[in-house]
Amino acid sequence: MTPSHAFLEMAGAARVDFVVADLEHGELDLSLVAGLCRTALAHRLPLLVRVPDREASTVARVLDRGVAGIIVPKVERVEQAQAIAAAARYAPAGARGVAIGAIRASAYGFDGQYRTRSQIETAVILQLESRSGLEAAAEIAAVRGVDMVFFGPNDLAAELGLDGVDDPALWREIDKTRGRLPQGTRLGTIATPRRSAVDLAAEGYQLVIEGSDLAAFRMFLKGCAAS
Repeated sequence: MTPSHAFLEMAGAARVDFVVADLEHGELDLSLVAGLCRTALAHRLPLLVRVPDREASTVARVLDRGVAGIIVPKVERVEQAQAIAAAARYAPAGARGVAIGAIRASAYGFDGQYRTRSQIETAVILQLESRSGLEAAAEIAAVRGVDMVFFGPNDLAAELGLDGVDDPALWREIDKTRGRLPQGTRLGTIATPRRSAVDLAAEGYQLVIEGSDLAAFRMFLKGCAAS
């Protein structure tokens, strides 16, 4: 959530599986992504970026920095999923602009295999955060080039009028949606107070975000205030 290279270095030292740089809600912008990528690379830490919007230009510019993948918020229709997948892949699989010699992702053209490799290795993760997203989930997940659907419990609970991220009714809705997804669909979500990353992994989620730099510091401050 914050432009702190120290937090990235700590995450790498702790050998976490990945880190997400949040350009949707965090204090980050596109100009900071390349520097965060360099720090992450130095610690062999996959860096995903949650982009602030669904625009093709945003998707391409973030990927050009050399991130491991993107998380795209508020995907609600299959047409949006198709456009995002196309923006993230080079032709013939998509329509991403080709500037191989000018982008950090290809080591400024020195990585001759980047274009081929990026088609396979770049993760495209779409967030379902609304009733419309849940209703279209099966079609969204089936789009070629979409690697994972990611349930956003905070926005889903708010839109469905439920009592927070641990309301059983929320997870019943999510589970019903999961039952309609194509076989083999990869799943992601956010850990909640009553559902840890371990719990969610046991339920079949392949990618779980657990906490943030700001949340961890907030918990520390609350502990200080209570002591």
